[in-house]
Amino acid sequence: MSMGNRMRAGSIFGAVPILGGGLLFAVFLWSGASNAQQGARTIETVPGMPPVVDPGNLYSETQANKLSPAVAGALPRIYVPNLRSNDVYVIDPATRKVIDRFRVGVNPQHVVPSYDLKTLWVTNNAEGRPDGTLTPIDPTTGKPGTTIPVDDPYNLYFTPDGRSAIVVAEALKRLDFRDPQTMALQRSLPVPQCAGINHADFSIDGRFAMFTCEFQGSLSDRPHRAKCARLSQALEGRHAPGRPHLPGRQDVFRGRHEDPGCVLG
Repeated sequence: MSMGNRMRAGSIFGAVPILGGGLLFAVFLWSGASNAQQGARTIETVPGMPPVVDPGNLYSETQANKLSPAVAGALPRIYVPNLRSNDVYVIDPATRKVIDRFRVGVNPQHVVPSYDLKTLWVTNNAEGRPDGTLTPIDPTTGKPGTTIPVDDPYNLYFTPDGRSAIVVAEALKRLDFRDPQTMALQRSLPVPQCAGINHADFSIDGRFAMFTCEFQGSLSDRPHRAKCARLSQALEGRHAPGRPHLPGRQDVFRGRHEDPGCVLG
């Protein structure tokens, strides 16, 4: 998809065929200008994103011998959220034994490192209840901090420049952009067409993200069709106060345009 040199941003809901005749339904978010010259040379990332060391391998810097200096003081621990008991179990990987256990919020789903790697966030989405929370863990002590009320935090990501946390509110069919330190709400993006919005990943240059709609995956024999829903963006004016700033753009997700004629699969 070519966008020329014009700065654009928005999202697309669509379906991608998978093995077995089913479809993977997903929400795509993108921001910034196109990078047609990306190729196998230097990757031009969005402003504020760390440089790409190996253009051929998005995950080249995630190996054990390439840990960030920011985690030098972190304890070697494994943190396991227990959905049924509302606890996090702490395991020493050297002995493979549980050495600690502490209460968190209701229905802890994931343990996610913060953008600056100084905090581990436990996402407690409180399924079917309104009291979702995030619990911070200090990786240098292995102990939890004060729990923060947050709507339906099933999963958690961060924008490539680190300016916003993205709380995946699965049951609410919503992406909530929040301050990455305080978790104060910046802006919400409703995705009513994405049932089970859940996991995500970013492109190697940070210009788009893909969020899966896992409840809509299908391996049935009936014909598969999906309407495309677009969230278009008019990039006029400056970054609006109170809205998250995604790299390479000035505003976010203001309007929606649905195209019932866009059929995939």
